[in-house]
Amino acid sequence: MDYLNIFIEMIKLRGLTDHTVKSYCTYIRAFLEYNDSKLHKYMSQINYNDLRAFITFLQSSRNLNDRTVNTAISQLRFFFIYVLHRPWDPSQLPMRKFDTYLPYVPSQEEVDTFISSITDIKVKAMVSLLYGSGRRIGEVCNLKYEDIERRNMRVHIRHGKNRSDRYAILANESLDILTKYWFDCGRPRGYLFPKQHGQDKPIDTFYLSRHIHAHEDELGWERRITCHTFRHAFGMHLYENTSYLLLSKWMERSETEGEFNRGKRISCVRQLLLFMASCGIHVYIPHDFCHFKKALPHIFDPDEISEFFCVVDSYQNTARHSRYELRMANECLVVALLLIRSPTSSSTLLKK
Repeated sequence: MDYLNIFIEMIKLRGLTDHTVKSYCTYIRAFLEYNDSKLHKYMSQINYNDLRAFITFLQSSRNLNDRTVNTAISQLRFFFIYVLHRPWDPSQLPMRKFDTYLPYVPSQEEVDTFISSITDIKVKAMVSLLYGSGRRIGEVCNLKYEDIERRNMRVHIRHGKNRSDRYAILANESLDILTKYWFDCGRPRGYLFPKQHGQDKPIDTFYLSRHIHAHEDELGWERRITCHTFRHAFGMHLYENTSYLLLSKWMERSETEGEFNRGKRISCVRQLLLFMASCGIHVYIPHDFCHFKKALPHIFDPDEISEFFCVVDSYQNTARHSRYELRMANECLVVALLLIRSPTSSSTLLKK
């Protein structure tokens, strides 16, 4: 029986992309080869001891990190459940704990120097979108002409991560560079960054990675910048240009006026935006909230964080909310703490 093809067929039945299918097959193919060369068993005879032996062999022979090992375990779990139709016991092959490291984030001056010194207008336009809009490399490569909304100063991201559409801010400087690129490079009407040979296909992601490293060499810098580095820089530089406001005053006003106790079904986000607008403060709330929340312990000291979450608990206790509303309230309040932007402080590429 061709188990690999059955595995691929089951993955495709879930509607996953070709890239995901290729990724999922990596360690299943290795497991089938391991069984043929070492175990010599029928798939019905495979047990958890064999799986543990395979994981140990995989880590020792390929020197895999813990995250990659977890990926292999997830693929084995899918294979067991959907191909072999056998129950899976997570206690027999547990996921590994892994270390989390802070990514390298260049300063605003370094980013400005890097972008301004790029001579290739195509590369410059792509990098400016990575930084000025905080986008992933795949999202930038797949941008089309109609996705740039000049009037609203935003970028429409189609089928991004988790196959979800979203909007991202469009910085003035990014738009200027993008406009110059568009006029200089044939005014593309399909993909903004098409392949050199084949205008109906987007450019490959490794194209920009290769040029970024080449530009680092030209500047005499150590090779530390990747495409995703500019996304980290986008989030961190927002923090650095953010004036932070504790929400106790908002809570006092809300409790006095009874806004939460009258049973009004107004969304938490709208209440916050109305309050901030009345204070004359512009609030930018990113779509990828969880990506920005990670830096919370590195921006504020423990006392500030503790005081902030006391405010969150106070809000949650003021009325009965559904689980969805409480989650939205928590996200909204965290964003308010982090991303209340001062009109006098904004980085060069993040100005709207």
